Amino acid sequence: MQICYIPPKEKYSRNNFLKSQMKRELAKFKDEKVQLRIAACMITIAVSQVNLYAKDLNLEKWKGNLDKKGTQILDIIQTVGYWIAIIAAAVDIIKNFKKQDIAGLFAVAFKYAALFGLLNGLPWFFELVGDLFNME
Repeated sequence: MQICYIPPKEKYSRNNFLKSQMKRELAKFKDEKVQLRIAACMITIAVSQVNLYAKDLNLEKWKGNLDKKGTQILDIIQTVGYWIAIIAAAVDIIKNFKKQDIAGLFAVAFKYAALFGLLNGLPWFFELVGDLFNME
């Protein structure tokens, strides 16, 4: 049984050391399935060790930043989607008006209204479902 020694941070970086250690250990085995299983175990151990060093992680701050940036991206997508729906609906309505298809005018209007409703209604629906599972 070998004991794994992790040198101090100033001499080696932890990630490079783990990668070199993994390569040395995998070189001992010839079977690909065994190598894959050992690699998966080593990666799992390395990832779980990261949690030990995550003392300064502020999850609420990170979650707040993610919500803020996600809301900005959603606003951009909804604004662009709004104008694309307006322009595409206007083009389709003009095409149906030229054909004198009155029923087609209403179908196009309802189609784009439903598209716009989904674009803006899905985030609200996801929050509603999320609140059902939130036990606070």
